[in-house]
Amino acid sequence: YQRFRSTFNFVANENLRAVVQMQFGGAGGDALWGDRNQVDQFTRRGHASGNFGDVNFRQSYLEFMVPNTQATVKAGWQWWALPSTLGSHIFDFRVPAVVVNTPITDMVGLTVGYARSDDTALEKDSFDHFLAIVPVTMDGFEINPFVWYANQGSNAPGNETSRNFFWGGINATVDMFDPVVIHGDFNFGQAGKQVSGTRIGEQRGWITALAVEYKMDMLTPMVFGLYESGEDRRSATDERRGRVMPRVAGDLNFTSFGFAGSQFGGTSWYQFDGMTGGPSHTGGASGKWAVGLKLQDISFMDDLTHEFQLVYYEGTNRAVENNAQLFTRDDRAWEVNFNSSYQVYENLAAILELGYLAPSLKDADDRGLTDDDSWKAAAGFRYRF
Repeated sequence: YQRFRSTFNFVANENLRAVVQMQFGGAGGDALWGDRNQVDQFTRRGHASGNFGDVNFRQSYLEFMVPNTQATVKAGWQWWALPSTLGSHIFDFRVPAVVVNTPITDMVGLTVGYARSDDTALEKDSFDHFLAIVPVTMDGFEINPFVWYANQGSNAPGNETSRNFFWGGINATVDMFDPVVIHGDFNFGQAGKQVSGTRIGEQRGWITALAVEYKMDMLTPMVFGLYESGEDRRSATDERRGRVMPRVAGDLNFTSFGFAGSQFGGTSWYQFDGMTGGPSHTGGASGKWAVGLKLQDISFMDDLTHEFQLVYYEGTNRAVENNAQLFTRDDRAWEVNFNSSYQVYENLAAILELGYLAPSLKDADDRGLTDDDSWKAAAGFRYRF
């Protein structure tokens, strides 16, 4: 497949600009070579339509300074990503929004925003979000506490009543022990019921993550771990509140095969999804813990760098009869990746990614799952200018 993204900055002055980003093709088949249906669709219509050569606007927003203040306003289709260590368990995606950033003091800032991620012609089906982040930067550390409230209308899919969401958390980076740098997260979230008089849709859970890296001349080792709350034997039923933290569009990126960390942006399509049989489970919290090692920025010769990743996973969910797709405490997996990048020219990189994922799922056949080992070898070029 191939993908082309182009970003245009229309700059009037230091106080005003507009940004437009377009994409031709994409990961997962939008510009997949050799698909006869896509080729026929393209040649018959005579222009880029349907799936083949799909052209879309990924971002389009206006950014300006409020006169006589230090506040910056960004309004339009833009990228929202919550502060995180290993990728956000809650939200990391594009959304139509209005965001205001302003410093409060030299060390404290404030970011507030409103977004509407879903809305159709139906009444009372919109999904509205309200966000506040208070970044604090001091000598040797930075913390980013945040709160997020969302409301989903009563006519949204699966809802028979209006549904409320709430998340809170803190992300921190400590570099006062340089060359040792510590990163950490703690997030909490809950979701309201979808049907009045029941517990359907109710969730309440949490996650924590920690990573420690040591910067050296020829490489940067990192050890990391994460833990997510999981379901018990009764909580995944309609009579009990769920124990996994709700998400909107999280995007964990701490590995390049099982998760979303590939430099090609999606060639693996999150192999954990296929392993547990569930759609987009691994995009955010799903009830798992992991420990891992990364050797980053390995360089023994000019313009050639490598990264080695090794991770072990287990589920934090207890076996639940009515949800065989959960990654349970009896399930485990390990993943290993070796990725290389050679800078052919200043703007052109040749990339090679090798990965292996080995799951072991209890009673996989009875649960309608597969626990076959999987591997990938991805090679390509990336041109940035």
